[in-house]
Amino acid sequence: MTQDDERAQIDEQARDEGRAGDGWAEVSDRLQALALKLKLHLRQVRSGSAGEPAATEAPKGEAAPKGEAPTGEQVEGEVMPRAGEPSGKADGVAEAVEAVRRGIEDAFDAAGNAIRDEAVRADFRELGRLLSSNLSASWSRATEDIKDLLKRR
Repeated sequence: MTQDDERAQIDEQARDEGRAGDGWAEVSDRLQALALKLKLHLRQVRSGSAGEPAATEAPKGEAAPKGEAPTGEQVEGEVMPRAGEPSGKADGVAEAVEAVRRGIEDAFDAAGNAIRDEAVRADFRELGRLLSSNLSASWSRATEDIKDLLKRR
């Protein structure tokens, strides 16, 4: 093989890889769009729907959701801080654990909402199709490259 033939082959491979890169760029774009939709679902869960108070906050004068202390109210002579406000207590571990629990609960609620969103489902289907197509093309190119390499030896 001459030097010109090798350069032509390298140029052809670069063009093929460039085309493959476009497919992976589309996968990246779809993932970013899907992540944004999932983020919006999480925000909806955290803020409550239609301007209602968030699930972790009770409306003033009402009882807190089951299993949670009321916030901004006096409980046994002590005013409980609102969500996100420091409590001033030495035991921040319990608050941190509660925040993690609420975060996990919110994430699962958001995932449940997203699953029911037809736009998210369509994005997942399209993403699966793109991944399958790009992986197939990449494996095919890798197989051809290996075959070419073995032929040269």
